[in-house]
Amino acid sequence: VSSSDEKGLVKKVEEAIRLLEQPFIDEVNLFDVYRGVPVPQGKKSISYRIRYQTSDRTLTDDEVNQYHEKVISRLREVFKAELRG
Repeated sequence: VSSSDEKGLVKKVEEAIRLLEQPFIDEVNLFDVYRGVPVPQGKKSISYRIRYQTSDRTLTDDEVNQYHEKVISRLREVFKAELRG
């Protein structure tokens, strides 16, 4: 995969997260692209830091988990992404 292809994929993943229009997603930042063991050959691990925030109160763990599950579901749907543990 060329560097420009990888940058394009990274942008598309970020766009898919932002297109969810979750009201509490404040920031989406790529922080790692990894290839190697234990990631299967031909695959890569792309990690994002997503900050959920509101100005008027503290979000509950349940709220953040609900919004985060929507993000994960969207990435599975669009990119056939798998969550690494």
